[in-house]
Amino acid sequence: MIIRSLSVCFNFDDFLDLSLSFNKPWLNDHVVITFADDKKVMEVCNKHKIKFLTTEGSNYNFNKGKMINIGLKYLYSKSDKNDWILIIDSDILVPKLLMKDIQTLSLDTSTIYGIRRRFISQKPKNWEDFLKAINESDEKYMTTIAGNVEIEKVYVQNDFGILGFFQLFNNQCFYPENFSGAAESDMEFNKLFSKRIFLQATFQNISQSFEIYHLGLTGTNWKGRRDERWI
Repeated sequence: MIIRSLSVCFNFDDFLDLSLSFNKPWLNDHVVITFADDKKVMEVCNKHKIKFLTTEGSNYNFNKGKMINIGLKYLYSKSDKNDWILIIDSDILVPKLLMKDIQTLSLDTSTIYGIRRRFISQKPKNWEDFLKAINESDEKYMTTIAGNVEIEKVYVQNDFGILGFFQLFNNQCFYPENFSGAAESDMEFNKLFSKRIFLQATFQNISQSFEIYHLGLTGTNWKGRRDERWI
């Protein structure tokens, strides 16, 4: 399975740097969409040799759907009907075991797939050891390394829809551009698919690694960044 991916990123260069470093082993064809004046995001993309596309806008005045569609048009121009598309936030860590498992699954092309996430409230001091624990799905070791850092496990119900931090699909469709909020456009995009499925609900026996890690606090950055910088 070929998975081509995109992220919208502005004023998140610190998170993007961390996520690209961690996710690089599985990134096949990834593009970042940012604002034309966000030089720091561009520098991070160049550092990791990741393609970026730009548009006009600002931290508190952006159209998520429009930015995603810029990336989708680029990916669709390189894709065929067998390729899968992954929309992923720039503050998400995806364990390599998870992506390896996903690529072995028989997925339905009429379905949009999501996944359970865990929030990491702040950067653990032993960051490299923490990342190793994530990649090895070592729950006990990860909790020990994290110390006092809160790691919240979030379970989501299927009827709420697949939110935009991780949306995997095989359908050359586009995001709605008539919403100002991220969650509203996510929900409207869900309507383009006949089914919405969380991977844990269907493939429980595949691996213990079926969850991703979300850097920062929950619910704080839906309309522009409010989290403190990590690096």
